[in-house]
Amino acid sequence: MLNATLPRKRVIVQGIVRDGQGRILLCELTYKRDWDLPGGVAEPAESPVLSLERELVEELGLELGVGDLLAVDWLPPYKQWEDAVLLVFDVGTHPDLHERA
Repeated sequence: MLNATLPRKRVIVQGIVRDGQGRILLCELTYKRDWDLPGGVAEPAESPVLSLERELVEELGLELGVGDLLAVDWLPPYKQWEDAVLLVFDVGTHPDLHERA
């Protein structure tokens, strides 16, 4: 099939979570020195929204609704990772986030 000959691209999803005081949540990562938005790699055949919802539960222990798509970017190869498409979604404002997480 034609599909078997086409390239595949990794999809990374992240969310912007606000706390009501103008701050955006960043996560301290274990696999690199940088802080980053919560999120991760979408599983094969998993929708980006469901992927981000899953990642938010895994990383924060919270079920947060995923809103509008805010940005799309391309990430070049990084260390052992191949390039990827990055999708950034609005996860809304959660004034009680500090207490819930």
